[in-house]
Amino acid sequence: INDELDACVASCPDQLALTAVQGETGATTRFTYRELAAMADRVAVGLSRLGVGRNDIVACQLPNWWQFTVVYLACSRIGAVMNPLMHIFRERELSFMLKHGEAKVLIVPQRFRGFDFEAMAQGLQPSLPDLKHIVLVGGAGANSFEALLSGPAWEDVPDARDILSRHRPGPDDVTQIIYT
Repeated sequence: INDELDACVASCPDQLALTAVQGETGATTRFTYRELAAMADRVAVGLSRLGVGRNDIVACQLPNWWQFTVVYLACSRIGAVMNPLMHIFRERELSFMLKHGEAKVLIVPQRFRGFDFEAMAQGLQPSLPDLKHIVLVGGAGANSFEALLSGPAWEDVPDARDILSRHRPGPDDVTQIIYT
């Protein structure tokens, strides 16, 4: 996926790569290939600053929002393993999956369809010894997606280029863990 994204950035950087319409608000977000790659790099460096490295599990319980795609690409940039979780799962299913997968980071919406994902995640965290960070999409605090991942300019991190190049997965590496 990294090679394909890089090839698109090289050959058609300003072509539309992703359009996402949020169902609840109607907000539309668009990324060109250049913008998508830059955001994936920024989130990858943000994850690495949280201690995520090669083969670490990043669980992502998001609806069909643009952040989901960016997190997947970001994980692939640093060799982390993404664990996509359906947004309908609750404590029972999540506690098993997050513990079994040894998720280091859980990315959830603060609220979605009237449900408080933040409270659920925080309630689960004490029983999950590997879960170090809960990141909230739509939150405004220090643990928000914007503050931790998409906000900090990755270009300002001294070893950003090294972070983005040294741990990319090969064709036989695990890139996702999916529970069905």
